[in-house]
Amino acid sequence: MNPTLLVAEDLEDALAAAGVTSAKALLDLGLGPDETSVRKALRLKVKGTSGRFYFKGYRYPTGRKRRKLLGRGTLFGRAPELREFEALRWLRGHDLPAVRPVAACALHDRRQLMAQALLTEWVKDAPDLAARLATQDDPVRTSSDVRLKIAAALGSALARMHLHDFVHADCHARNVIVRLEDDEPRIWLLDCRRGRVVRPVRARRGALYDLACLRVDLRPAVEPVFTGPEWTHLLMSYLGTEVGAAELDARVQPLADQERARQERRAARRERRS
Repeated sequence: MNPTLLVAEDLEDALAAAGVTSAKALLDLGLGPDETSVRKALRLKVKGTSGRFYFKGYRYPTGRKRRKLLGRGTLFGRAPELREFEALRWLRGHDLPAVRPVAACALHDRRQLMAQALLTEWVKDAPDLAARLATQDDPVRTSSDVRLKIAAALGSALARMHLHDFVHADCHARNVIVRLEDDEPRIWLLDCRRGRVVRPVRARRGALYDLACLRVDLRPAVEPVFTGPEWTHLLMSYLGTEVGAAELDARVQPLADQERARQERRAARRERRS
């Protein structure tokens, strides 16, 4: 078995003191011997942190489970949770709002991925944007002023990210967490396992796709919570000007339609399997 362990440089000694000294130790933090997929919060005394973390861990003990990875293109090569750790580290290193990566690991056997895990620091009182929009009494759902502030924060963050030719590649509302501090929102990006710096020509389309993912969630075909003016405010914050928002939305819309159709196909496949 070929193990890989990545840890935050500023937490290396603290994690070692907490017992996280190997890929196996990280997996054992949240993944039981008979468990194959876990996402949960956990507590661990690590100096320099809040002591509360979010753990994602996966094992692929059978050929059937590994074949599913082959279909996703992740059976060989860099493990997705390692890529996410590196992407989050890159975002934070460029002063962009992302959750704090603490550690990640992967186990390979003859180049095939057998297990992987990611540990990030928990952000208190910060549900994801999709959940907040779906909760009837949440201020994000009920207050246009709050949504306008979120739109401004999201637009600005994505603009700064794309300025560096970094694309998230899965920038859905579920992958943005929001905390309200006296009705002033703070946002963090997460789940960017496909995020990376790309060549400028690809970055332009990748930037449009990031916006398209948000458009699918914030402006669905049925009963959107985000109003048209609020979405336009996001685009204006992204552009840094009131000029050009309509033209940008016209370029985003076809990609949003493609993403919506892709989601519908996936949902139909899941329903057929169930």
